[in-house]
Amino acid sequence: MLFQKAKTIGCYLPIKNEVMTKNLMEFATNDSKIVAVPKSKDHMMVFQDYALQTNLGRINLEY
Repeated sequence: MLFQKAKTIGCYLPIKNEVMTKNLMEFATNDSKIVAVPKSKDHMMVFQDYALQTNLGRINLEY
């Protein structure tokens, strides 16, 4: 119920053995939701809008 009402969801980009979130992120995006992922900025964690085409920066995750 909460997911259906949500306009924005927070998610993460998995590394190593973490649970894959790509399907959830694609589903939310296709459902017109904003997907936000954590990013480190000035030694703080902030959430940034994520699009499936987002440049993943120096970590070069294949997603």
